[in-house]
Amino acid sequence: MESGLLYANKGYRTEKMDANFGDALDPRRGITFSETAELTHARFIESFHYIAVPLKVNFSFGGEKWKWLADIGVMNEFLVEATNTAVTYNGSEVTDSNTETSGTDFRPFSLSPVISVGVEYVLSPNMSLRAEPTFRYGVLQTTDTPVTEHLYSAGLQIGYIYRL
Repeated sequence: MESGLLYANKGYRTEKMDANFGDALDPRRGITFSETAELTHARFIESFHYIAVPLKVNFSFGGEKWKWLADIGVMNEFLVEATNTAVTYNGSEVTDSNTETSGTDFRPFSLSPVISVGVEYVLSPNMSLRAEPTFRYGVLQTTDTPVTEHLYSAGLQIGYIYRL
């Protein structure tokens, strides 16, 4: 069995896209942030900052030095803050980056099943190194709106284990 406390930053971002403002603005200059810089591209980033409590069952099998690992469980996540960032560009150069707390009413709790399979190398009876590719999927929607989203993550957990 495994539990603990961790910080998770989940979110998503758009690709850098052309800024197109139509005819309502000056077609020669668009929107500008200074006298010389024109806004040509933009990117938007949404971040969800969670404090999480994992509850997992760990399985281990194999030889004395190398062991296979499998973990399955659930991540209980409590939303601390949701932010959105707008990054604007003039060509390839960043002209501005602005991060604000999101005004959207997001669900304060998220539940993510977690599964991983990896390998452990035993250094001594009480020390080992571990590498586990892992996947998490948020089963609860972040908002109760017609347009919904489920946050997910995939990554590689690398750890040093010291057993008392």
